[in-house]
Amino acid sequence: MLILLRIFPPCTRLRSKNHNIFIRTHFIVFAQEGEQKKVSDTHNNNKFILALDDDFDIVTLVKFTLQKHGFSVFAFTDPLVALEHFNLNLKDYNIVISDMRMPGMNGNEFVKKVKEIKSEVKVILMSAFEITDREFHQVLQSITIDAFLQKPFSIKQLEHLIEQQLN
Repeated sequence: MLILLRIFPPCTRLRSKNHNIFIRTHFIVFAQEGEQKKVSDTHNNNKFILALDDDFDIVTLVKFTLQKHGFSVFAFTDPLVALEHFNLNLKDYNIVISDMRMPGMNGNEFVKKVKEIKSEVKVILMSAFEITDREFHQVLQSITIDAFLQKPFSIKQLEHLIEQQLN
């Protein structure tokens, strides 16, 4: 059995003299099952995770990976639908993972609304854009973020952040 190890960003830009061309592709790296350490099962009972990214492939891979470790994961590509689901099930959610840049409602706006509904929920923001610690806190100074995940990220990094938030 293969285990997902790493997800790389979905777009590559090629430039020619007169055109910008975007190629949508995903690079996914797998390893044999015995090569990966699993997230501790002691925290998984009744822990709900909401995953939000406008890229269906990335949010599906995050969902698949965390479900393999026993978490209940609800994945969304639309922030408004995710917010509605969060509101209806707020007592069950422990962690929210959200992309920063999405059409309609960005990650900052989404997290503000989530924190207004349930302030104690843990939030992990992710982005493919390089951002320094200083820039990160300047942009997001009005909300509490528990962790940041820079794309591309390894599954091991994601697992480690989830484990940290549950301890």
